[in-house]
Amino acid sequence: MKRTSIFIFILFFIISAKAQQKQDNFKILCYNVLHGFESNPKVMDKYVTWVKTIDPDIVAFQEMNKFTDKSLKELAARYGHYYSAISKENGYPVAITSKYPIRDLIKVDDHMEHGYMYAKINDINLFVVHLSSWSFFLREKEIQRILSHAALIPENEKIVITGDFNSLCETDSLTHKDGYLERVKRREQKDPRYKALNNGKLDYSVIHTVKDAGYSDSFLMFHDAFTRAFPKHLRRVDYLWLNPQMAKYVIASDFIYDDKNNEISDHFPLLVKFKF
Repeated sequence: MKRTSIFIFILFFIISAKAQQKQDNFKILCYNVLHGFESNPKVMDKYVTWVKTIDPDIVAFQEMNKFTDKSLKELAARYGHYYSAISKENGYPVAITSKYPIRDLIKVDDHMEHGYMYAKINDINLFVVHLSSWSFFLREKEIQRILSHAALIPENEKIVITGDFNSLCETDSLTHKDGYLERVKRREQKDPRYKALNNGKLDYSVIHTVKDAGYSDSFLMFHDAFTRAFPKHLRRVDYLWLNPQMAKYVIASDFIYDDKNNEISDHFPLLVKFKF
């Protein structure tokens, strides 16, 4: 009996230590995967091989085109995530995969170009978003709606808002040179639906709105200078924002640049680490 008690105690200690280690290295990966990996099984295989080396606790996807609940679940299981959710099964859905149960799921698609999804994972209130690619007017309306939803959550709770904002940050303005403004002007002239300029200038209003709501840009908490978020472009449109309660625990925020990511998507993934 005594030996059994000792064995149980040791087993409990090992399990607790492993759980604590996991908790101390909590990782969220934000990734726009270009039209659902272009529906290419070989690209998905490369992603699975790669993401196993990163070992995130949560993956927040954008552009999960042509995925279903079933196919997302099957993909996630290949890298040890047995909980998953997708916002819709048409267009440009957002999605979540997780090591932990996904609770209180809310999918919002009406009057939004791509929509967003809210979920509670452990004690984290997670918003996965993909703002309009066509107009800064629409993006402003969409982010106001998301922030209004987040404002319903008590201030003492942890909140993460992450995804593809299709919006520029003024802090990164040095990367918006080399004729970028002129290229945007030409695109607006070719397609009247595309409205990226505000009074003829690059628009930073959406990111200002998030900052004014009290959220911190996780990347700029650790970096003074921005490099690139796209394999072929300098501009940053992918963000992971933290409310003050969640910002207490962040320990790193980096875009992951490697040759494998060049083959997976036209965006580089953003990995943010926490220690609770």
